[in-house]
Amino acid sequence: MKLIFTLLFAFLLLVGCSKESNDNKQICNLADPLNELAWLKEIKNSLTNCSCQISILQATYDGQTVFYTAMTDPLCDGVQTYTLYNCDGKVVEVIPSDKVQAFQTKVTDVKNLYGCKN
Repeated sequence: MKLIFTLLFAFLLLVGCSKESNDNKQICNLADPLNELAWLKEIKNSLTNCSCQISILQATYDGQTVFYTAMTDPLCDGVQTYTLYNCDGKVVEVIPSDKVQAFQTKVTDVKNLYGCKN
């Protein structure tokens, strides 16, 4: 589990942080984002030996398609921070753990693209 978060943190450092302006918001119309987006495929491949289920989710948030990972195992409890990526793999926003519930009320069209669990 620590390895997963370490890998995701390292990935965030490599990607960097950027805010999209309202004019640059985009909706991805992809049939298979896990295989069509190389950066998302890398995240999927980094999720191995998960003691708790970690999912890659696609959703619509603030008028654009976003991708993020989340702990979706009902038997695991932990503090989560969501990092939202756009279709290009750029960080759109980081949702801190104290804002996750508010985020979940604003996000729509959530699709579970992948789940990692032993």
